[in-house]
Amino acid sequence: MELSNRKIIENLSALRTVSNKQLPIKASYAIAKNINKIEEELKIFRKEKEKLINKYGQKNNNGKLAIDDKGKIELADAEGYNKDLNELLDIKTDIDIHKFKLDIINNVQFSPLEIQAIECMIEE
Repeated sequence: MELSNRKIIENLSALRTVSNKQLPIKASYAIAKNINKIEEELKIFRKEKEKLINKYGQKNNNGKLAIDDKGKIELADAEGYNKDLNELLDIKTDIDIHKFKLDIINNVQFSPLEIQAIECMIEE
């Protein structure tokens, strides 16, 4: 299944919340496998994001990234950074999603955000 980095990042927190629920073992297993696959993909995303920070980050006199009073990295070219970051977020990745049937989770309560996070894992 193709998912954008943006969607992966947006849904990961809700997916982790779902994984902490008491679920039938088939659903729990599928979600755990999918979280592992997603986290592997996010390692690549984080490395590329770090490259962008190094490329666009303001450097201090020692050649290290400059950090403001709030602990945030100062950007020399915020517009360029945001453009490239959005391009990185929009890249789609093919992830082999482990699926489960909807009927095995019928008795579990989910928030709308949690449903959105697991909808790609449900087979009909």
